[in-house]
Amino acid sequence: MLKRLLVLVFIITVNVGTAFSQADAGVLSGIVTDTTGAAIAEATVTAVNAGTNAARTVKTAPNGTYQMENLTASVYEVSVTADGFAVLKAEVEVTVGGHAPLDAKLSAVGVTQTVEVESLGGSQVNTDSLEISEIISPQQVSELPSLTRNVYDFVAISGNISNGDAAQGHAENSANLGVGYSINGQRSSGTEILLDGIENTELFGDVVGIQVPIDSIAEVRMTTSNFEPQYGRASGGVVNVVTTSGTNRFHGTLTEFNRLAAYTANSVTGDLSGQPKGG
Repeated sequence: MLKRLLVLVFIITVNVGTAFSQADAGVLSGIVTDTTGAAIAEATVTAVNAGTNAARTVKTAPNGTYQMENLTASVYEVSVTADGFAVLKAEVEVTVGGHAPLDAKLSAVGVTQTVEVESLGGSQVNTDSLEISEIISPQQVSELPSLTRNVYDFVAISGNISNGDAAQGHAENSANLGVGYSINGQRSSGTEILLDGIENTELFGDVVGIQVPIDSIAEVRMTTSNFEPQYGRASGGVVNVVTTSGTNRFHGTLTEFNRLAAYTANSVTGDLSGQPKGG
């Protein structure tokens, strides 16, 4: 009996680990065929992370399909090779929690073919599931304005989301916790908050557990409808923040937050009493 219980606990642990690890990564999959549409088995598909040069390689199945899971969100240089066929190259962006499809049609030897695929993030048509989600791309994270440099300010740009009182500076209560926004009309406290696929919700307050500097954020995915059962806590939606990984190059950021009194308005009490604004 004890042995069976231990086996059950092990299976549950492995499945939960797999679910959460996939939440902060992406999937690349597709089918490899020749110009007539016939499947090519045992073709080699290699994906190289453009930022780290980390490579993943898989072989296609007898029906020509392949799938790479748990890929770090990044741009990948993909090459497909098979005996007797020309090499096919493509550039694909894998987003956090997303699925990047890449079907490869190989030509006979002597014919060169290059396919360039670029994903710019944002709203995309999802043909693999009923999930409705939106990506905040690295460019958006870097360039969108945020008064407090809080990445959760950007949640508002997605659809079906409205401001909660907490987001407007009002007192926090059970109706406007979470990330300060209401998703699908639900309480803000019903939003599942993830950091690199791990629960990041303060259990006693339903607010963000760990605040991460905006410069360390790679992408944010907001899932508003039809999310998978692995997000069991969420009643409104899921906000998954993914941090950046290391690259082959040294890089950094320099920022300054300066709010001069000369640029601010007078206080309410100052206006009422006729006192001039302080320097």
